[in-house]
Amino acid sequence: MNKTAQLKFLPNICVPVKKDRTLVLSCDDIEFHVQEFLKSHGLDYDYDLAIPQATPIDEIIEGMGLTVQFAYFADPQILGMNLFGQGRVKVRIQGQVKEVVYDAGTIIISGELENNSPVGRLNFTLAHEFGHSFYHEEYFNPHSENYELDFGESFSCDLKASSCKRSIVGEYFGRPLNSELDWIEWQADYFASCLLMPKDSVRVFMQKFFPDTKVLFGQVAREFPLNHCAEMQKQKIFDEFEKTYRVSHQAAVIRLRKLSYLK
Repeated sequence: MNKTAQLKFLPNICVPVKKDRTLVLSCDDIEFHVQEFLKSHGLDYDYDLAIPQATPIDEIIEGMGLTVQFAYFADPQILGMNLFGQGRVKVRIQGQVKEVVYDAGTIIISGELENNSPVGRLNFTLAHEFGHSFYHEEYFNPHSENYELDFGESFSCDLKASSCKRSIVGEYFGRPLNSELDWIEWQADYFASCLLMPKDSVRVFMQKFFPDTKVLFGQVAREFPLNHCAEMQKQKIFDEFEKTYRVSHQAAVIRLRKLSYLK
């Protein structure tokens, strides 16, 4: 594990790489990378970490030179796919399965998330796929020497891509990580959580409700303030939090537990 990789969108930062090309990343590493990324690119999107607000994930992805397209995958279990080279993907068009060619740098999101899903689920899926772009291009690179991944009947080309199913996106918190692919998906999930709910921004948000609690910059709220709220007050805070950051209740709970606002 003596090799390092340069992060594509933070070229001044290198991280250790294992022999199987997976990155060695801790929670603190990912938190730091997200904070640095938002600070270095935030002004382009009128984004300020000191102001609680939704992360403009669509603008960020577009600003990084990536393209988002929506399609109904032939495999309905797939929520998102990230192509690191041109490839053919099987999708459903007017009830028929067809192969459609997509260019490298395309993030494909299930069409059901475009129209029939809460915005929090869509945003987390977008952020998860961007996490693969942020960290895993080398792993899924078409010239990589890794073994070929099995994408079933939904994917048909000679290169690799991340194919993320319902059982993956947002579900890698608190579960055993038994393989390199488990770690890769955990990294994308944790990246998405940090990107959509940056810890410095969350601290500012919480100070409004808990001005006497030590949630200042650089400190952790070790008192689990949400656990001491009346149920109606807690619900009010959660409702405003989810609306502010445009995330699901599940994503909000996981993030606030990680940041020690909720036990």
